[in-house]
Amino acid sequence: MELVYQSPLQGADAYDYRFTTQMRVLPQMLPFEADYNRDRATSTLDLAIFSDVWLTDNTYRDIAPRWVGDAIINFYDFGIFASHWLQDYSQ
Repeated sequence: MELVYQSPLQGADAYDYRFTTQMRVLPQMLPFEADYNRDRATSTLDLAIFSDVWLTDNTYRDIAPRWVGDAIINFYDFGIFASHWLQDYSQ
């Protein structure tokens, strides 16, 4: 997202302010948050990925607490992972 404030001045005294930022908008619960390999199902393939990052600070795989993570893959993440276990979103 970029916001541009144009200068009220003209000529050599003109200036523009530009502000740039990134935004992430997430719903309360993501149906694919435990689908690490993005095959639209939470299965043993995702469990293998989860076990590889267990007790690490892999922020890409950190899903608990939602939206911010806690910088470690632990039982909080496993709880969310387990709530999606064997769910298939391909339909």
